[in-house]
Amino acid sequence: MHSDGVRPVESGIVSNDISRLSRHDSIFSLAKSQGKVTAAAAYHWVSELYNRAPYNAVRDRFTHDEALNIQHGCFYHWDHYPDEALFLDAEHLRLTHQPDFLLIHPMNIDDMGHKFGLDSQQYRNTLAMLTSCCRITSLNGVQTDTKC
Repeated sequence: MHSDGVRPVESGIVSNDISRLSRHDSIFSLAKSQGKVTAAAAYHWVSELYNRAPYNAVRDRFTHDEALNIQHGCFYHWDHYPDEALFLDAEHLRLTHQPDFLLIHPMNIDDMGHKFGLDSQQYRNTLAMLTSCCRITSLNGVQTDTKC
């Protein structure tokens, strides 16, 4: 299921190779319609589903456009983009834009789940590595201490 709540078979977007905007309302469009600020640190197809398709790395990698459903974004297109870097991207978005809704999509965790299953040692190891390696804390929403 995508962020629009529609099953892939119903939306027609049944793989990551399909590059087009979702034809349905999403959590991003609904939040934006209520005057909320949206952001995402995510794989590029999230940008393609809810902002613009096809993804253009020069134009879309760093997005700051109030007219888009995802108004602020750090999108990546490398399958092995480090999750630690992604969480730093998300923290930057949170501190800079203070979104009401922030999607964080760590590809390496997702990839391990697809390859080995949610109950696999590989999936659990990836989660444990992030839990122990990347600790992001914020004090009063201003000072950030990041240790990876």
